[in-house]
Amino acid sequence: MFLCRLTAVTFAITLIAIVLSPTVSVFAQPQVTDNQVQLVETFDLLPSQYQMILAVPDLRTLSDRAAQINDKLKLQITGLTDLLNEFKRAMGMDRGVDSKGSMFLVVENLESLLPPDPSDKEERPAPAPRFVALIPVSDYAEFAANFGGSADDLVATLTLPSSQRAYSKIHNGYAIISSSKKRVEDYTPGLTRRALAQLVSDSGTQVLVRSDISLILKPQGMPDYAYEHLVNIVKTSLSPEDQEEVPVNTDTDQKTNGQVIADVCHNALLRAVKDSDHIVIGFSSTDQGMNINMAMTFKPSSSMTRIFTGAADPTTVLDRLPNRDYLYSFATRLDQIQSRKLIDNLTAELNASSVWYGPLFNDASPLLEQIQEVGHVFYAPQGPIGLSTRVMNIVVILKVPDAQSFVSSFEQFLTQANGKSYPMGPMLKDETAETDSRPHVSVTSLFAANALSDDRAKIAQYQLQYNMPIRVQAKMNNLSRRMMMLGLNNQEGYITAVDQNTVVLTTATDAQIIKDTLTLLNKTDAGGLSQIPSLIKANALGLKNASGQFHGNVVNTLQGAYKLIELLMGKQDLDPVFPADLMPMSISYKTLKNTITARIHLPLDTITYLRDDAMTILEPLFPKPVINPNGFENTPSQKRRQEQRPGADMGMPDEGMFDPTMMGN
Repeated sequence: MFLCRLTAVTFAITLIAIVLSPTVSVFAQPQVTDNQVQLVETFDLLPSQYQMILAVPDLRTLSDRAAQINDKLKLQITGLTDLLNEFKRAMGMDRGVDSKGSMFLVVENLESLLPPDPSDKEERPAPAPRFVALIPVSDYAEFAANFGGSADDLVATLTLPSSQRAYSKIHNGYAIISSSKKRVEDYTPGLTRRALAQLVSDSGTQVLVRSDISLILKPQGMPDYAYEHLVNIVKTSLSPEDQEEVPVNTDTDQKTNGQVIADVCHNALLRAVKDSDHIVIGFSSTDQGMNINMAMTFKPSSSMTRIFTGAADPTTVLDRLPNRDYLYSFATRLDQIQSRKLIDNLTAELNASSVWYGPLFNDASPLLEQIQEVGHVFYAPQGPIGLSTRVMNIVVILKVPDAQSFVSSFEQFLTQANGKSYPMGPMLKDETAETDSRPHVSVTSLFAANALSDDRAKIAQYQLQYNMPIRVQAKMNNLSRRMMMLGLNNQEGYITAVDQNTVVLTTATDAQIIKDTLTLLNKTDAGGLSQIPSLIKANALGLKNASGQFHGNVVNTLQGAYKLIELLMGKQDLDPVFPADLMPMSISYKTLKNTITARIHLPLDTITYLRDDAMTILEPLFPKPVINPNGFENTPSQKRRQEQRPGADMGMPDEGMFDPTMMGN
């Protein structure tokens, strides 16, 4: 599962092994409050020159928590049972290490840890890493003897397990190690606690003191390919360990929606990394869950600094959304963000990708830039799912400067979109506007004012439908056609201006949802979605003061997915029982002037459920293929259903399922 790759412990060992030697961190974990975040004195041991610092505040604590995660998640990774001793054994330093100390690894040239430039035809060797490692020692003589060195020498010569030579000396209870003898001889601390706190900002400092293991990056002055590779490391770290290789789409003139969105996210992350002055990433764990903390500070003159103009207040709109079973919830403040710049960047990328909805998004941009705060919830469908069920049960609360003007602009957007036609994909070579053979998506829209009776607001009803060309539909399989019937090509619902600054928008035809939302908006006390016990627990973890929150409800999502797949693929031979509400997987963030911080919270009980019971429940839907004597792949459950209902439409992939012009790819 993805956690095996995401675990910072495994990453730390790998990174240290690459650079040949252990690391030293200098902070213990003092009591930290929001008003007092202070690094401990030993941080003053670090050199002033660095592009990367890997820090472990307490070796024993990290080892104990790694063992706890290994046991709780049933990872069965031998190296995590006693990480500290495994690490010492792997690095050949069984004796003389202070197991209660801290460790640091300081790398001066981050580029040396990355693969060479793939466009470099000369294939020049990568530069040797320039690093300094600080190891806490209880007995320096024994420590040096691990590697054949002598504590009697001013600078001891060591032979590392990789047979590479390194050098060390003792300094304030730490072994200073480097592959350069001169760097060890001349070593003097130069990075003070105060200097680092100013460099990484208050937010970055909070990440450092709250984390079991931290990584500080100063990715400046690197070539473009190195930035690309850093972004790719993040992408692969968040991917499944054993994911199947996805065929590369060699037709560069066409991209699936998934590829387009992936490119947009990649480019956004690349832009942020290039603009960053410092990136601080920390990993911590408790009995309840794991936290991945991040703080990114941008260069004063960068485009990202121009986007984040100030500190956004905490979002509260989740308090005003109805308490129903939900798949995910999302809320964020945008009033301190120059959203127009973000919208322009996204519009340019969509148009460059020639996706048909690029111009439609561009037409909607005047609406989007008015939004100052948004609460967005995807509710689970109520009751059993049938072909007449609407699956797009979304309710949105918007805070805007003028609610009535926003609703009028929304009506104008629908009026302008009605009857328009948008080409799918880029124009083929050698074609002109007269000979354009691309399929087109046509849009049909409706707006009916005062469609729903309610004394508290004037509620309008709308519809926005995307009509796929016949030749595109002909390439779709039955599964895709059924998904369209369930509403993926059709958005309809209600919109109303509640007061001067509040708009409610739904993509649900259930009128009761918008009435319940109006009730909560008119209450003086909050009693909405955020009062779900699992979200109360999530907020207790420090998410409450965030300017943005996302909560993924694992149980409701699995229930909804199971019902939907039952409908699309045929009734399954299993009636699963799902547990009571588990903690959601949550993301929270704060936007400040030229800084953004974020936390990902992964509850251990939820992850354990996903690893065990959820996989058992979902197995009949995604069984492993079995090769029958005739050489055809089949599964027991598929074979059983086919025998019981010969000729039944299973909705399984047929020709055209992965056609890049399809909706929802």
